[in-house]
Amino acid sequence: MELISKNFYWPKMETDIRKYCNECVNCQRTKSPQHAKHRLLHPLEMACKLWMHISMDFITDLPESEGATMILVVVDRFTKMAHFIPIKKQDSPTVA
Repeated sequence: MELISKNFYWPKMETDIRKYCNECVNCQRTKSPQHAKHRLLHPLEMACKLWMHISMDFITDLPESEGATMILVVVDRFTKMAHFIPIKKQDSPTVA
């Protein structure tokens, strides 16, 4: 944008330049990454007893069923046994 604006000007110039760069195959392939370098993954500790190591996650944005729109999924990492807990609107935590 800076280089082009030194010699040229037209209405909606910035919009046109951004659109061109976003659609340019060469630009997409050669642009430098804008995020931190990826790090090595660290494996989770091995589960050795029932319900000593669990994982939890939410399933959200579900159609309402008996007042619930989310499900809390709790999984025992040792046996892979899962519990599915419906969360009602008034029970759901508010995110600030």
